[in-house]
Amino acid sequence: MSTALALVEWTDDGRGGVPVFYDHRRRLVDALHDFVESIAAAKRDVASPTGYRSAVDPVTYALLGWLRFLDAKGLDLWAATDALVVEHRDNEVKAVMQSPRAKQEKRLAMRTVNDRLRWIYRFYAWCRRDALLGVAVLGLKGPVTSTLCEPAMRTSQGKPKRDPATDYPKCFKRVSGRGSGKQHFATSEEKRRLIEALTTSDDAFVRERNRLWVELTDRVGWRAVTLTGLEVDDFSPDRSTELDDGNRLVSPKVQKFGYGDSFEVPATLFARVTRFIAAREARMKQKGWSEAVSQRRLFTSATSGRPLGDQTIVQAFGKAYRAIGVPARQGAGHHSLRRKFGDWAAVQELQSRKELGLSTAAEDVMHATARKLGQRSIASQTPYQRAVRSGTREATVAKLSQKVEEQSSVIADQDEEIRRLRLEVKRAKAGLHT
Repeated sequence: MSTALALVEWTDDGRGGVPVFYDHRRRLVDALHDFVESIAAAKRDVASPTGYRSAVDPVTYALLGWLRFLDAKGLDLWAATDALVVEHRDNEVKAVMQSPRAKQEKRLAMRTVNDRLRWIYRFYAWCRRDALLGVAVLGLKGPVTSTLCEPAMRTSQGKPKRDPATDYPKCFKRVSGRGSGKQHFATSEEKRRLIEALTTSDDAFVRERNRLWVELTDRVGWRAVTLTGLEVDDFSPDRSTELDDGNRLVSPKVQKFGYGDSFEVPATLFARVTRFIAAREARMKQKGWSEAVSQRRLFTSATSGRPLGDQTIVQAFGKAYRAIGVPARQGAGHHSLRRKFGDWAAVQELQSRKELGLSTAAEDVMHATARKLGQRSIASQTPYQRAVRSGTREATVAKLSQKVEEQSSVIADQDEEIRRLRLEVKRAKAGLHT
């Protein structure tokens, strides 16, 4: 068994990157490269750079995982069987569930793995049907059973129809659709009430820390894993870039799947984070905690100075939503604010494209929105559909609402400062009478 890992290297001829696959012995795996190239060729001239990568990345990493699985067993691509597909499938589900970024929902993990397995099936179908490689791994009676290479069935109207149950027989059954059945979009009023629920502590540090969780999710769209992993240095001049309007591009070190995306942080919010960093450093010094304890994380435990747990922020938002009367069965949680941001971003993108005379096709709008959300693929068209329904009038309302929330954030910042000063005055008066 091999201990080295197969890998991919990206090459770019100026028309879009294409992966070159190497097995654990660093030998080229041409069949995988050629298959991905066949996918890439269809997108290269019609999709934006982001749309192109959204199409190419999923197939690349699905096949890389399969190659690594076979490599570890000392097998090549042509040794595939149904039993190996099932073993790989089950291993992948365990890996997804054990990831610190996982939502701990097995149904969602199974859906993720199904997406990867379908690319494996499509690869072997391509080898037999299109590439004419002379290998018949996949087929009705092949080692990997599938009807992908068979003619499609016909509906009563004569239209072709395929059966996923026989095309991809080892995929998990009955796991399609949304994991919870609902996607809850936060509202501005909910945001206000969430902040109230999350800032009941007498500790000013905890109140501002928790308020920043809300603001950075709502106004930047960061995932909980990124919030949890934010470092003080992510907001340093070396790691951020000032834009013409004063906003700053920040590239968090910790991102899903190791992405290196940059996100636009409003100037007022960036300044607020900067003030929080100063307060954090003063608190660390007061408590006698070292940065070795905090690991330079922006958000730390108020009692130990250590990094937050992987689920701390998610659990805090879930508890806050329950506190304001929104039940868990409605799909409400931290991601609801991210959906709110995605909703707003889609409206803004759609309106901007209309004004500039650019394409307003779903794919183009959603690719731009996905980029703002740090995504590589379009998992849902919901934000686009909501944006299309909203139209120009609601786009104007969205802009005004964003300005209101910006001002509300400034006011909340001022209110917190007033609260702090009042406490200091109260303590000073108490000291005079002792």
